Amino acid sequence: MKTIYSIFLALLILPHVRGTEPVSIEKFEKITDASERAKLIDQAPPEQKEKLKSIDSLHQGLLLRWGGEAGLKTAKESLAVKARGLGSLEDLFKMQTGIWGSYIGGALATNEKEGGTNNQQNAELKKATEEEDAIEKRLPIVHTLVFNMAASPQALELNKRAEQFRQKLSKRLMTDGSAPCLPITNEERVEVNRRMDQFFTEMQNLPKLTPEQAQKECDAISDEKVPPW
Repeated sequence: MKTIYSIFLALLILPHVRGTEPVSIEKFEKITDASERAKLIDQAPPEQKEKLKSIDSLHQGLLLRWGGEAGLKTAKESLAVKARGLGSLEDLFKMQTGIWGSYIGGALATNEKEGGTNNQQNAELKKATEEEDAIEKRLPIVHTLVFNMAASPQALELNKRAEQFRQKLSKRLMTDGSAPCLPITNEERVEVNRRMDQFFTEMQNLPKLTPEQAQKECDAISDEKVPPW
């Protein structure tokens, strides 16, 4: 009878004992549901609570910075791309949006001074504005292409050329500090657009990772590696 009572008492105590077991940090970091995280923090042993709260606080801050879980996931994917040695491709396409914005801003200012009477300039400005919209819409496609791209010799070579072109553009756009950048000319705009289209076409024909391989690389990027800006 005493033995049965002891077993019964042990069964009553067991859930509480289990509740004090340390929470797996790796498991905790992969949880995106805030209520589930809070539950695990509450169940964690006292010596682990502060560590888990710190991890959760960092995660919540990154969510605010990157606009939610989807934005944070994209940021981690970009870091995985950089770790793979292919980051210059995505950086180049992001840079193009700024170049077009600067060109349009400069063209608008010139157009205003001339009273908007230059028909050729008006046509060029309209074309650039349409291109800017297309460039913005292409960015998520570029991100997906690069994230799923294997670090093959062809891809690494293309990334090298992208970095060389990015540096060339950066040098061309440099100013004395009096302005964000020097706007490109219409002729340069046409040439840059041609080169970017060429990069985009080549990217679509390169070897790819499996979805599992790409996701594994993304999962390896912890919150601590994501820049808070």
